Amino acid sequence: MFLLFAAGLNFACERDVKLPGAIDQTLPTTTSPAPQNPGTPETPSNPETQPNPTVAIDATAIFSDDFDSKPDWSVPYTTYDQSCNKEAGCTNYPEGYYGYYISRSVISPLTGNGLHLDSTNHRGSSGKGLTFWDQTRGVVEWTSGMQIGVDFPAQEAVYVRYWIKMQPGYRYDKGTSTSMMRKLNHISHYLYNGKPFTFFTAGGFFPTTVNQLGFANANLANLYNTFFIRPDPSYNGVQANPMPNVFQGTANSTGIRNHFDLPNDDLPIGNYSGTGTEYNSPGMLADGGWHSLEFYLRNNSAPGVPNGEYKFWMDGVLQIYGAGLIYREAASNLPKAIWNFVHVGGNIYNPFRGSGISGEQFYAVDDLVISTHYSGPPATPVNVVASSVTPGVVHLEWEAGTNGASYLLSGYRIYYRAAQGGAKNSVRLGKNRAADISGLVSGQEYQFQVTAVNRASYDSNENESITPLPVSVIVK
Repeated sequence: MFLLFAAGLNFACERDVKLPGAIDQTLPTTTSPAPQNPGTPETPSNPETQPNPTVAIDATAIFSDDFDSKPDWSVPYTTYDQSCNKEAGCTNYPEGYYGYYISRSVISPLTGNGLHLDSTNHRGSSGKGLTFWDQTRGVVEWTSGMQIGVDFPAQEAVYVRYWIKMQPGYRYDKGTSTSMMRKLNHISHYLYNGKPFTFFTAGGFFPTTVNQLGFANANLANLYNTFFIRPDPSYNGVQANPMPNVFQGTANSTGIRNHFDLPNDDLPIGNYSGTGTEYNSPGMLADGGWHSLEFYLRNNSAPGVPNGEYKFWMDGVLQIYGAGLIYREAASNLPKAIWNFVHVGGNIYNPFRGSGISGEQFYAVDDLVISTHYSGPPATPVNVVASSVTPGVVHLEWEAGTNGASYLLSGYRIYYRAAQGGAKNSVRLGKNRAADISGLVSGQEYQFQVTAVNRASYDSNENESITPLPVSVIVK
């Protein structure tokens, strides 16, 4: 099930707590940090991998960008397609990138919207991000082809993570026959043949993969992620049928489809029962908040051998795990290290305002990381136990959660408040999995939630796990 509960919480103050001695022998003892004023940025602990399995990894990124230090940059729609990239000798794109592509506008008059790097949409209290504007003229067609590309040294396995926010009130088309489809990214092997933004058999990407969001299931409000594989060298080659998939999404000869669930329901991940979630349900991509998306690809070990992998996490929760995949067909001459290019963005079909009616709406991207390790939010802590045996004090213990990755961990955070309401407080901890909260009112019931936090050297913002449902206890 999908655990979601007020992931972006406001709190009245953040303070320190007493850590009980010798409670956790598997992690180093942490001394409580100095008291902080509410809202003061925290200095993160040194990250470590945790917990499944606990291994030591190099917590550096192949590529990372929070966009904050870059100058403002903008490519508005015009009446013609636009592209700029290294191979074309063009340099009008943000430093560190390979180039961009933006298709022609389908609406008139032009609005000035397009692809923008500025402070309009960003994570955290300040900074910058990328804003992509989608268009429709009220026709079922692919529009708004808009991508920014990054190349990097070829890898056998790669993780791609970024945070995404849809415009508050983002609208989508859904129906029994045709529903919205939004491409999120491509992760590929680029041939460096002068076609860095051309796909299909005439393009430069063999193999390539596509992650995209859609709506389906006979108009029963089911948001899904679809992962397509275009293998090398045929591009249109097929996978094992059905493609192996751990969860209950549907699978076919070219991809894996996973259906998101309503928050905190009793249904397993990937259900297709018609009780899935709306695009703008709380905790979903179009709820107006920021959400972490992370994608993992591991190449198959030899051409034609069906043992490639794919994983997809949303907000630190593993949504899809596909194994037994073929990225290199038997006729491929490519080596193991193939993944060397990422396109963020893509086109969409979404006549969201109705037939014949034009319109625009945006989504934004921030904190892009390409790495050889998982870099997103840690798994939500589990088995939280609250007890009170000392007047005015609540003792909390918990276990580290799992999410199919060896995740980085800087520490934990406890949110708490009186059960009858009032201000929510928070406490930032180190890596110990126990704490005492003091100064509480005896005889009063309190609610507690524990999250896990990571902030690596390349992060300008924290990556925090989904906040679980609270546990309650009456203070002695």
